Amino acid sequence: MNFIRTHFFSLVFIVLGYPCCTYGVVLSSERGVYFHPRSHPNQEDYKVLSLTRHSFKGVPFVNGQEISLPHDISLPNPFISWDDQLSEAGAHLIQISAINRCVQAGFNELKLGKWSKKWDEIRCDFLYQRTFLTGKIIKQQMKNQDVKLTAVIDKEEANSLYTYDGHNYDSVSYAMVPGTFPTVVPATPTNINPNILQEKTRIFLNWLNLAINKPPFNGELPPVFVNAEFNSFYTTNITIATDLAIMSAFPIPPLNKLFKNNTHYPFQSELVKSACNLLDYTVPNLYSTQYIVYNSIPIIQYLNEMDHSKKGKMIVTHDIRQLQLLKALDIESNSENIPFQSYVIIQARNQICIMYTAPKIGKNGTFHKSAFTTKLIWKGTLVEWNEKILNMMQYVDAHIPLYPVKQAWKLKP
Repeated sequence: MNFIRTHFFSLVFIVLGYPCCTYGVVLSSERGVYFHPRSHPNQEDYKVLSLTRHSFKGVPFVNGQEISLPHDISLPNPFISWDDQLSEAGAHLIQISAINRCVQAGFNELKLGKWSKKWDEIRCDFLYQRTFLTGKIIKQQMKNQDVKLTAVIDKEEANSLYTYDGHNYDSVSYAMVPGTFPTVVPATPTNINPNILQEKTRIFLNWLNLAINKPPFNGELPPVFVNAEFNSFYTTNITIATDLAIMSAFPIPPLNKLFKNNTHYPFQSELVKSACNLLDYTVPNLYSTQYIVYNSIPIIQYLNEMDHSKKGKMIVTHDIRQLQLLKALDIESNSENIPFQSYVIIQARNQICIMYTAPKIGKNGTFHKSAFTTKLIWKGTLVEWNEKILNMMQYVDAHIPLYPVKQAWKLKP
């Protein structure tokens, strides 16, 4: 634990922000790092942080290569490359009201009374148009609120910041995030269980077969690892196929949109749900535990530095940041991986909960604009939360001894 006591506060910096929250001041003792709860005279003071995924990416429908899958299935791939743009349909699905309802559900869990629906900051990744526009639209929906829009950029890529017409950059503050991941940490996908990945892939392919009126999929799947390398069949073909099924699912059913016809394709809802479920497993597990913990430590620190108030903060980012944090904290998402989903962390006194909300998937495979799923992901005491934090710190001490020291960090009193 000497590494933790000596370096933990000097190696964490404000980043784009990823969720999880603690209540109080971080202290160092002979038994390690822990979060000391501060009693507060006002029961209604709290911390609210919504980690919100960007809405749907665009599917431009240019002539692109086809994605080949088992049983001679070919899906038209309209992507020339991974598209960064927020689609028009994706913009219509953005609803701050859904996130506010999710926060209120968390308040009900913690018996906090009524949520003020007040926010004071939106942090978003300015390197991607879809994250920036998602945050900007949310800000526009927060009418009559003085909400700061904070751009979070990687210092290694600061010169590649997008230029967006019509945005006043003078009103934007910038927070730098870590640029280079230390080479000492392996990036191999050590958390992928081949049996689980193949089973979830099989379920997806089975629903795809049934949806296009083919027999259920009973074929052999290729090995997940080839010569210790992740098989490109899963990282390319299956990943793009699932992404296409999800990103095409509004407002037209996905297969009708991909094939550009009015044919009745059954089981499109099951197809989209299986794609979301597959990505919910692969996204947080594609990288090593070291990588996951490395990316999650600054989130914990950012949340600890948040003031207790009656206003919330929001970070618009990507699903990998949401799901890797849960993985680092050993919390199951128990959800489907859906665009514009939010994980909301709420802390009051000695209790913490994590709530989830996302657009519902309709019977025809499209996403609802005004119907959202809301549910509790995790709820616990401050002691239980601190145990998870301590486990993370012990992992750092044992497995990431060369975690880079960037700057001194002084906690607020």
